[in-house]
Amino acid sequence: MSTLKQRLWESDDPFMAWLRDERGLSATTLYHYNTYYKEIKKLNDFNQKTLQVLIQNKKNNSIVRSTVSLFIEWLKTQEIIIEFEMPPQPTGRKKTRIIKSYTPAQINAVREVCYKRKNGYGIMFDLLYYGALRRAEIQTIKYNSFNWEGYLNNPDKHCECKVEGKGKKERNVLIPANVMRIILQHLLNLKIINPNMDVPYIQNLLSNNNKPLFNNIYEWKVWKIINSASQEVLGIPMRPHELRHCRATELQDMGVNLRDIQHYLGHANTQITEIYLHTTEKTSLRNIRGVIDNE
Repeated sequence: MSTLKQRLWESDDPFMAWLRDERGLSATTLYHYNTYYKEIKKLNDFNQKTLQVLIQNKKNNSIVRSTVSLFIEWLKTQEIIIEFEMPPQPTGRKKTRIIKSYTPAQINAVREVCYKRKNGYGIMFDLLYYGALRRAEIQTIKYNSFNWEGYLNNPDKHCECKVEGKGKKERNVLIPANVMRIILQHLLNLKIINPNMDVPYIQNLLSNNNKPLFNNIYEWKVWKIINSASQEVLGIPMRPHELRHCRATELQDMGVNLRDIQHYLGHANTQITEIYLHTTEKTSLRNIRGVIDNE
């Protein structure tokens, strides 16, 4: 998490604290909303005219609209009622960002470039891909995010890794055994562990280490690393989010059902889906493990 995002997350500003604690918004969302919240605070008065002018000056985009709407909702909690009618949304076709698909060979080629540049970059790539992570979620992985007890007792099986997604919601993803061996070697190189330590000691040491796995990593840098590596080897820019899509498609092709993939990616569930389907996150993880441990 960047320094600015950290400051916003720990802010005692009543509106930002309300967004964090009552609405469950992530640090990244707070960061985006704060851009327009700073403009709101500059207004001498909050009324239809001043807020509408602000929205129009900011091109009536979805984030400024959401910020104003939530600000008015928060004011109500302070017993301040404002009569405000949101201006119409922009019309016209919105440019759609096309999600590219990549072959296993292309993904492996980018992976190799990342490892060639820096071991940590390669590990980051593998975690993004196999965990089907959002780029912001990389920042949440710590040494003790991994289930070291489970992995060290079963080193040929996938290892569970806990990540923190949108709204501070935690979920577990599965990291292949070969990637875990690379991570262990990386920790040996960093002298966080050493060959003279026995397995129980390593397990206890890593399970109680709450430090981030990656230092000085932030969303833009994650994007830059993947984009640059793909440009070098493929000649086209790959976005981190496309790895997430590729992994989801791969899991589906392997026979994992849609509900389990939804849990794995940390997507929100629709109300109707919840009524008809009752698969829990724990069951989804077990189903995915049963598929990929035997691939």
